[in-house]
Amino acid sequence: MMDAYDKLRLIGSAKNRVLAGPRKVVFLLTNICNFKCAYCWHHSPLLKTRPPYVRKKTELPFEAVKKVIDDCHSLNVRHIQLAARGETTLYSRFSDLVDYICHKGLTVALLTNGAFKRSLLSTILKVDAVDINLSTLNPDHFKTLQSHSSADIFDTVQTNIRLLLKARKKKGGKPRLTIVYVLTSQNYLELPEIFAWAHRTGIDYLFIKKMICDDLDPYLALNDRRLQRKVRGMLSALSKTRLFRNVRSNVLDNYNALGEFFENPPPPACYTAWHYSFITLKGDVTPCALIPDHLIAGNIFKKPYKDIWYSKQFMKIRLAGKYNLFGHRFKACRQCLHYQFNLSTHEHVRRLNETETANPQGKCL
Repeated sequence: MMDAYDKLRLIGSAKNRVLAGPRKVVFLLTNICNFKCAYCWHHSPLLKTRPPYVRKKTELPFEAVKKVIDDCHSLNVRHIQLAARGETTLYSRFSDLVDYICHKGLTVALLTNGAFKRSLLSTILKVDAVDINLSTLNPDHFKTLQSHSSADIFDTVQTNIRLLLKARKKKGGKPRLTIVYVLTSQNYLELPEIFAWAHRTGIDYLFIKKMICDDLDPYLALNDRRLQRKVRGMLSALSKTRLFRNVRSNVLDNYNALGEFFENPPPPACYTAWHYSFITLKGDVTPCALIPDHLIAGNIFKKPYKDIWYSKQFMKIRLAGKYNLFGHRFKACRQCLHYQFNLSTHEHVRRLNETETANPQGKCL
């Protein structure tokens, strides 16, 4: 449901103006990780060369993050998401940061691998939403696909999920729990099992995400058409069951909206730069997590975030996304994480423009 600021962002998208701050700001806090997920863009053992930004342990300075949070508060940002190019809860000031964001009255979402220390549970229960990357329910498979550790981390993740589900019953349903399941050639056969498990345990949302890192061994990706047909067949069979309908998921949302389980074409236009910002480890501000090094609006170590949000450079990026999808230069746009959002925003903008053309003296909304 849209609030007043969402409406201002929408009008701004139609009129090529910035009338409000972003809806959500995402921080990539650290590059430290305790996993080596095979499908990870940053730490996979299958990468031919390690990305330069993970070769040395790095994190965003706490004071710099606080300054951006202060700007977010003044810009009426609604949500802050804490993420990383590694494991978010390994950020050295993680608990302090969660407390600071809560003190400012902003909602907090957390992206984690679920293997956090038990001592952090009280902090994590303060956040509003937790997304846990869990891409297999088989303990042995978990070691090869995700943790790459001899330690029994799978049990830790499962225990933490149970503790979160148990604790939120006393907290009015918080935090909302999403399981992110990265779909590869090695785990697609587990799709029925993950749906059954999500329904049985009471997970709020299941996000099935196709592996999209081109720098990894191609055997992991679902590039083979035969495998793609198998996945479609499995999801098609699932879609006819009550189980599929009872588990909220992105594939169900896509199926209801598009008649397809996964979005293949790029969106008609990109409006994320009116609604989202990502702060990278280097302090760069970008509207896209998939191609952050190509769409840089500014840097928080050189200019206040609020000034970057209203800058000419950010507007240039907004218009490039809206009018020609950045010249169709980026393959990542075909795997857009905000496809449904961009599709619906594009339709809203079209209707607003039609209304204003028909009634130039009337109100937009």
